[in-house]
Amino acid sequence: MNDIRYYVGSFLDANEWLERVCLPPAQQAGLTCIANLVPEELEDRLSVEDLCKRAKNQFRACIFTDEEEAAAWLKECR
Repeated sequence: MNDIRYYVGSFLDANEWLERVCLPPAQQAGLTCIANLVPEELEDRLSVEDLCKRAKNQFRACIFTDEEEAAAWLKECR
């Protein structure tokens, strides 16, 4: 679970680096699903949506605002 509800700022500029450098080793290590808990701010939400689009060929990624829903999705995700 990637909880960025309280993160301040945007990481949109880092998404290309995350896609190129971080996501492939995470997938090789067995990552198959990631639940993203997002903040209310529009810019931050767009950063996560962009990252999910970049990750779609490597693993399943969904965006949530409720922690319990995210945890339930992760339990079912394989």
